[in-house]
Amino acid sequence: MSWCETNRSPANYSQELILPNTLDKFRESVLRTDFLTYPPIRSSDLIDSDLSGRVSSARLNNLKTTNNELWMAIYMPLLPLVACMSTTTQTATIVCQRIQHQFRVISANKLAENNGICLNMGLSVVRMLAPQTNIIYRNLEAEQLMMQKFATLATSWSPTVVIQHNQVLLLEIGSTLRLHQGLSALIKLVYKLLPSKQLNCCIAVTSTPASAVLCARSGYDICVTDHTRLISQIGGIAVRNMNLSKQQHTLLAQLGIEQLSDLLRLPRDGLARRMGLEFLKDLDKLIGKRSDPQPIYKASLFFKMKSEFEDPIFQIEQLLPEMRYLLLQLEQYLQKSCSAIHGLEWRLSHEKLSCTRVPVRLNQLQQRTVLLISFSQLAIESSFPTGGVTQLTLNAHPLSLSQPRNMSLLESEEVYGSDQLLNSLYSRLGHRAVSGIRCQPDHKPENAWANCQLNTTVRSAPAASSDRPLWLYKSPKLLATKNGRPFFYGSLELTRHERIATNWWQEKSIQRDYYQARSNRGIIWIFRELKTKKWYIHGIF
Repeated sequence: MSWCETNRSPANYSQELILPNTLDKFRESVLRTDFLTYPPIRSSDLIDSDLSGRVSSARLNNLKTTNNELWMAIYMPLLPLVACMSTTTQTATIVCQRIQHQFRVISANKLAENNGICLNMGLSVVRMLAPQTNIIYRNLEAEQLMMQKFATLATSWSPTVVIQHNQVLLLEIGSTLRLHQGLSALIKLVYKLLPSKQLNCCIAVTSTPASAVLCARSGYDICVTDHTRLISQIGGIAVRNMNLSKQQHTLLAQLGIEQLSDLLRLPRDGLARRMGLEFLKDLDKLIGKRSDPQPIYKASLFFKMKSEFEDPIFQIEQLLPEMRYLLLQLEQYLQKSCSAIHGLEWRLSHEKLSCTRVPVRLNQLQQRTVLLISFSQLAIESSFPTGGVTQLTLNAHPLSLSQPRNMSLLESEEVYGSDQLLNSLYSRLGHRAVSGIRCQPDHKPENAWANCQLNTTVRSAPAASSDRPLWLYKSPKLLATKNGRPFFYGSLELTRHERIATNWWQEKSIQRDYYQARSNRGIIWIFRELKTKKWYIHGIF
């Protein structure tokens, strides 16, 4: 096929013959190459939707991808406008940004477009065309927060979510089609849960992430699930929609390259010399010849939900239904995010705009939060505000689980044994009032133990010896003596002798003879200091 047989107008063809001398050799290599024809995009491959959640192409249910990956790109061109406006307006509104020492339009609503305002238009021109236009300056921070909100929502559709810098949300959906019962149902869900009308969303589904982003930004609601048909279906996209430098756009325009299919016909060695190796790599990523790893978005795990009341609530029993509902929502969030909590916090707001914080600490990570209603009730009872509660808020900072736990098949409340007792003590007495005991490597009995926080990660201590008591005094207490023998509510019968001599290399060395002594009050643990010959009681069995 000759060059003139491609789909071009005579005007464009005549312009191609007038080339700079530096491009003559490149043009000759192009003319000597045998090219393949790529059919244009067919209407049957487009996703026909009215942005209200209805997908009319029923054939999407039967589509199967021949590639392992399937990517969905969601382009939101009106994101700068929606992020800057808290409510919808009935006036012409634009968002402008400073670009090369001049403010230009980067987003405009329908009313502004009807007044002749278009993208990249200068701000001075806008004021001449429509002086009543509402002008808003771009807020990148608000856009970032909104994109993070949408990305967190998208994690319930796919585990692989990518935030692109150009108002594009990218999802790998090939592994989740069975979960959502097909591609059509997933697209309906996306249109339903996102504010698609306000954002003027454009969704494209292809087998590579770069092609999906390019199609979405070009305005093609296209769906290509067969990787072998990718090149033929995206060949009609204009080259001007690609993210290229001004010099690269000028070079392609001089060559008469208008569509992506024309670009793919050019020889690779010539493209590498004139466009650069990075351009060739990006082109290979576009058609799937090169891997294209994406930075996966990881949302910070945080749960916050509140309930407001018209009239103040003065009894905790009236709060229990709302507490159960909030705990149920927290449990569903933990199951979806494969996480668990080590504690939560209730916030009770009063009429005087004050807030009472009630933390609930747990002994181990929990995912069945519905069972924590009794612990929450115990914690709130001790600090319930006297002025009534007008707002109830539940906050939690979950932790990711490496191995999600299986839930019980039968709907019955689980019994945690000692953990349930500890959680009740935490709720009633407070977390600081409950502690455990652990062993320390020290020969002195009073230094051989220490308080510790109770949790499941503490290593089990060695079994206690029967020769030593579990109950020790903080410091040994001096015993009375009669005729040189110890006396404790009567005479003592000494058994089981043990000598402890340690810290001899220090000034306060220890040399003691320990005995088990039977008294009228039970068995006690006493010792005699060898230096002073005095008797002390150290513990009780």
